[in-house]
Amino acid sequence: MAKKNQISLANVISVVGVVSLGVLTYLGQVLLSGGAIGTSIIWAVGVAVVAAALLIVMIRAKGAESHFGMWKIVEGITLVLYAVVAIFTASMSVHFFVVTGNKEELKKEAKQDIEAIEGLYNEFIENRYDAIDNTIVSVRTYNSNGSEEKQTESDVLDNLKAEGLIYSDKIDLSDIDEFEAILERAVVEPVELKWEDNLKENLKKWNAQIENWSLFYLPGIAAEMSEYYDELKLSLAEHAGDTKLWTLDGDGNIAEDDQVYEPSDYTMKFGDMLKSATGDTVIGWVVIAVIHIMIIFNYVVAYRSPTTMIGGKRRRRDDGGISL
Repeated sequence: MAKKNQISLANVISVVGVVSLGVLTYLGQVLLSGGAIGTSIIWAVGVAVVAAALLIVMIRAKGAESHFGMWKIVEGITLVLYAVVAIFTASMSVHFFVVTGNKEELKKEAKQDIEAIEGLYNEFIENRYDAIDNTIVSVRTYNSNGSEEKQTESDVLDNLKAEGLIYSDKIDLSDIDEFEAILERAVVEPVELKWEDNLKENLKKWNAQIENWSLFYLPGIAAEMSEYYDELKLSLAEHAGDTKLWTLDGDGNIAEDDQVYEPSDYTMKFGDMLKSATGDTVIGWVVIAVIHIMIIFNYVVAYRSPTTMIGGKRRRRDDGGISL
């Protein structure tokens, strides 16, 4: 019989199994939780500690030299508990392999989210330039109206100021080019200055990260993109609300309902797909099974007291397992 506390090959195999189980539990839980690192660490350590503790109890019960009946019951209960824990926690570890197996599909979802962020910005810029064009066309129509019944330019400007629709103190509706430049400086340029370079930088970064496909960072990338989209959408909507555009009819009456900016409705999907990805993964289940076999291998080869034998022929052997 091996000496007590002697480190054997069986010990090493089981330790490697316990560590592997903890690592895979962490990776799977990080993906399932959307990047909750603290919670994932707690789960990983908890699963590994419980598995190791049950293994130690199983080995202790198997090699007990006294209170044989009690230890026989303890061994049986511990085996059942280990099986329950293994089954209950398997989905976390297997999810890592599910995500790996759905790599190409998930990449497509991630790139759609990236395109949605870029599209949101481009849509706003295009919408605002179109709205400016509409305003300019309506002002040209007003200027070309020779009717004596139309409002004077001074009255039109007073009405615009009263509605909060004037963004410069120096507006001359007859100077169309300068008026158009004023609108662009008020409506479009602040957004371009605030977001354009930042957006290009982030789009480049996210595309590179998705191509690299580092599973450890994916939940954080998904969360960052989702937050960026929400922030951009809110910022654009607020700016459009603060710089409303309008049109005039031939008599100088104001209309703005047709110039309202409404962003497209899009829901970011990549983060949820990482959490809810499904699919058959034979490799995942095989790896988890092998890990659990490695963990309980120390129990299988451990010394068994002849008196606590659970069925079968009683025998004593020197198997190199740990004897507690």
